[in-house]
Amino acid sequence: MKSIGIGLSILLCTSIASFLLQDWGIIYRIGGGVGGLFLFAAGLLSGAFISGDRNRANFSNESNEETRRRHALFRKLFLIGIPNLVVAIIVYILL
Repeated sequence: MKSIGIGLSILLCTSIASFLLQDWGIIYRIGGGVGGLFLFAAGLLSGAFISGDRNRANFSNESNEETRRRHALFRKLFLIGIPNLVVAIIVYILL
């Protein structure tokens, strides 16, 4: 839940900046960029961008502790990026 809070904090800062500058496009540009960046990093850690053979080889060389640590970081990055990306898409559609 801390990760979602971090994502919402980033979103709140972006929203305040866009309100003060009277440019609502900042929300989808910065929020979408931040959300996309965190989701891309989560995808790298999850092995989404490599082939099954490479993923299997990496998995066999990892200890259980390394796998758990990598999956925990993947979940954290994913949960930070999702609120930013969802709100960026909603604001883009509404504008």
